Amino acid sequence: MATEGAVVGKRPRPHQLSDLVKPAVKLSNSGSWPSGHATVGTMMGIILSDMVPEKRAEIMARAAEYAHNRVVGGIHYPSDVEMGKISGSAIAAVLLSRPDFKTEFEVARSELRSDLGM
Repeated sequence: MATEGAVVGKRPRPHQLSDLVKPAVKLSNSGSWPSGHATVGTMMGIILSDMVPEKRAEIMARAAEYAHNRVVGGIHYPSDVEMGKISGSAIAAVLLSRPDFKTEFEVARSELRSDLGM
C-alpha cells in the first residue's frame, strides 16, 4: 500500500506516515531504511577506533550517539539505525581487508597518531 508523500518502493520515514512527527532535522523524502547516517557514522567509528584503539570506547560511543540522534530527531526508526550499524560494520570490514585501503589507512593512522602526540 502506498503512503501519501512516501517514496514508492522504499520504507517511509516517520514524518511521512504521521503529521504528529515533527523532525528536528532537515526533512528527507528518501527511504528510511537503512539509516545512511548510522551507516557512515559506524563505518567511520570503526576505522577511526582502529587508528586510535586507546579511544575505541569513546569513539564507538560517539558513533552510536550520532546514529541514535536520527531517531531522536524524528527522521528514522530504531530499526533503520540498527541496520545502518550493521551496514557500516560490513563496509568497514570490507574496506579494512582491501590492500589499497590498508596502505592509505596506515598513512592516515600514522599522521593522526602523530598529530595527537601518540
